[in-house]
Amino acid sequence: MTFIARLSISFGAALIAISAATVVLASDHESPLAAYRSGKKTQALELLQRQLVTQPKDFQLLLLKGVILAESGKTKEARNIFLNLIKEYPSLPEPRNNLAQIYAAEGDLDNARAMLEMALRSNQSCDIIYENLIDVYSQLASQSFARATNQNPKVKEVRPKLRLIDEALTLPPGSVSAEMKIARVEEAKSSQANTTSAEQARRIDTSAVPAAQSTAREKNTDALPGVRQAVESWRRAWSARDMKAYISSYIPGYTPNSKLTHEKWVEERTARIATRQRIDIELIDLHIQPIQPDKVAVRFVQRYRSDVHESQTRKELVLILQGDRWLIASERTR
Repeated sequence: MTFIARLSISFGAALIAISAATVVLASDHESPLAAYRSGKKTQALELLQRQLVTQPKDFQLLLLKGVILAESGKTKEARNIFLNLIKEYPSLPEPRNNLAQIYAAEGDLDNARAMLEMALRSNQSCDIIYENLIDVYSQLASQSFARATNQNPKVKEVRPKLRLIDEALTLPPGSVSAEMKIARVEEAKSSQANTTSAEQARRIDTSAVPAAQSTAREKNTDALPGVRQAVESWRRAWSARDMKAYISSYIPGYTPNSKLTHEKWVEERTARIATRQRIDIELIDLHIQPIQPDKVAVRFVQRYRSDVHESQTRKELVLILQGDRWLIASERTR
């Protein structure tokens, strides 16, 4: 099935059908699932609510509830369910896949891609995750091509309709701990391999730096601790929702693009940061590349977690030295 054809599939028809041999469900799980698959979503929710009174932490019940809510347009409630499941079962792929569906439906393809890549690390045999990831990559490629040819990528008109997973693929009854341990080992192996490859690539890149950049690197050697401290202060201010310190991490009058004033940017960032109950920012594999004696690029993987959102992206900050402070002059997702 082509990408375009897949986009035309209705939401209901796109859901995965898992055979009874694949997933073994207890009898008290079968009724809401059967009701849901026969199109009786209201009845399925009622059955789920009854069972959740006595089994409030049941993974499969909550997963199915999140799927029904997402299909019913109650994305905020569905998002909270999937985020809580990710927190409780961080190595299981189903909640991340389903959260990616919500992000894609909202046009947030970067976060959809990040969620699917993390889900794939937990289960490399799930066809749905592969198909969803291919759709997201295809849409991102279309957007990049449109921008490169000065066209307007119609993100709001064409979005991949990713497939939800309504049953646990990797959660046989009583085996949560074993699955989580296995997944964590695989994730650790993957992380180590990626870090090693990135480090080797950096060493190769360093040997090929032009003479002018090498000179800048030497002049900046003493300043690197100050750059790291500036980035760490920015991270702490963001995590603490300290808007004064966060804004002061940027150059005066900072704006991410010519269409947004500094005042509007401050207003938007305050609305997105100060209203959160919790924010946790983690910077991984941070690398500083001197550009000029008073200018550096800082690249890293950023993990963002809050009470309503979770993402992992690659980011680049460009900092310039103003007086005795390194300040962010530009910020972009790579």
